[in-house]
Order: sequence, then C-alpha cells, then structure tokens
Amino acid sequence: MKIITWNISYFTKFEPKLKLLKSKVLNDSFIIILQEVKRSVYLDLLNEFNNQNISYSLNIRKPGKFDTGSRKLGIVIIYSKEFKLLEERVYERALLPERTLFVRLNKGTQEFKVLGLHSITGVDHKKAKSIQFYSFAEAIEELKPDIVGIDANEPKIDANLLKDIVFNDNRDKGQGAKTFFETMDANGLEDYARIKFKKENENDYLIPSIKFKGGNFKRYDHLLVNFKIKSIDYLMNESLEAGSDHALVIIDK
Repeated sequence: MKIITWNISYFTKFEPKLKLLKSKVLNDSFIIILQEVKRSVYLDLLNEFNNQNISYSLNIRKPGKFDTGSRKLGIVIIYSKEFKLLEERVYERALLPERTLFVRLNKGTQEFKVLGLHSITGVDHKKAKSIQFYSFAEAIEELKPDIVGIDANEPKIDANLLKDIVFNDNRDKGQGAKTFFETMDANGLEDYARIKFKKENENDYLIPSIKFKGGNFKRYDHLLVNFKIKSIDYLMNESLEAGSDHALVIIDK
C-alpha cells in the first residue's frame, strides 16, 4: 500500500502534478493526502480517479460569502476503491477547519484513521499559528489517527531527535508547534524520515521538502504513521519538475 502527502501548490498547472501523482500509485492500493486544493482541481481529481473515493474539506466546511481565496484552498484525501468510507469530517475546533480533514476507512479487517492538515504561515498570521497548533494537538488526542500528513510550515531547524528540533517563535517561543509534534509522538505516530535521513551537516533540514524563491530549502512536509513501513521517500526533484515547490512524500507500507 502506498501512502502519500503532498502540497500540490495551487499557483501552477495541475496536469503535470496529476501525472506524477498517478504514476506513484499504479496497480497498488493507496491513500493520498493533498493540500492547497482548489475546487477546480478537486473536480479534475473526481474525473481522473473516477473508480476511487475522494473526500474534500471544502465540501464539509463550505466557503462563505466573505471568505477570501486563502479560505478556498482545501484538503483532499483520495483512497483506492477497496477502502470503504466510515466517517469524514473537518476538525471544527481548529482555527481554520477547512485546513483539516479526517477520514476513517475500512479495508477488510483493517481500519485506518487518516488526518490531513495544512498549517498557516507565521509570517502572515503570527501568534494565530501557535493557537492553530494547539488545536491540531487536540485533534491528535481526540481522533487518534493512524496516519497524519501535514504541511506544517515547521520546523525552523530540523533534527533526528524530536528534543533537538527548533521551532519558529510564532510569538510563543515555538511552544504551540512543539506541543503538536510532542503530542503526535506521545500518541505513537512515527516520523520515519528522522530514522532514514541522517543530518550530517548544518543544514536546517534532514531532507528538503520545500524550495523557497531564494533557493533555500526546509523540511515542512511530514508523513507520520503508527505502524511499521518498508520505506519513506521525499521526491523533491520530481515534484519541482511537476510544478510544485513542495516534495511529494511517499510511504510504502
């Protein structure tokens, strides 16, 4: 089974991203979490994955009359046809509920609880980012997900050990983000990237997952699960070629 999280980046053409995405799940069961999904892209996904199942946060928390474009970027979770949907919802207590999506899926005798999240930026939202992370921690405690895919816009400095990670200030000395990541750890969610990719230099990241306009990199995209996996990879170069500034992150279970 393949598990993917990817911020597809709404400001470039979707077709090359769709081609890359589909190439990674051919002839396999899968769960895909996507961030920054406009409604037009959601409609394209419905058409392209016509034999699959798709949940979309903006179908649950619909944009209101006065919502700006930043509240029209939702989360999609796509799951292959052998999965049965048992539950779907956004996390209403989050600061921006449409940037959350939770589904509970059944496959034979197995059940998977999947949570997709997309953090706001500290540059634009300051302490609101911290408040958001506390609500994300609450969602972890309440929903007990087996899989979490998130564009966290964190950390400031990555590390192999959670205790050594440095989070952005967000006017709270990074406590909100720290609480969220510690809550995931306490609930048995493993970030296997910290095991696979060893930090051997002074870079801010274990492996790049976002490229900034100035050419710098960070690891802002995280895929955590509470079960053993075969592999995890960050497809930075392929994703850049497809038009996203974020790496597609893929787990082979």
